Amino acid sequence: MKQQELNITLAERDGTTVLTLTGRIDLHGAEKMRAACREAVAAGAADLVLDLSRVPFVSSTGLGSFLVLQQEQERRGRRVVFAGLQPAPRHVLEVLNLAPYLELAEDVPAALARLGTPEPVPAG
Repeated sequence: MKQQELNITLAERDGTTVLTLTGRIDLHGAEKMRAACREAVAAGAADLVLDLSRVPFVSSTGLGSFLVLQQEQERRGRRVVFAGLQPAPRHVLEVLNLAPYLELAEDVPAALARLGTPEPVPAG
């Protein structure tokens, strides 16, 4: 089975950057995700939403990256919401009791509502 490389697209809405991830978050994907988040923050992003609805697999490295990203955003006085987590990765978060340490939302609109912003418009 061919592993799907992680692809990331960005959209912005009222200071909230939405990163839509497609593929697997394995070791390489986790590094790519962290780099994309760092670049977004360096470019002026405040709050972040990670749309994970197209991510069927998250490795332990990916889960650890979620926790690091959450902590980094908190240190900046900002937030990150993880939206649309599929059942398998969500189950692992719950089994490991990591879900309480992350801000989760059912989907991107719910994440944006939580942050107080409307639906994003694709950049470009």
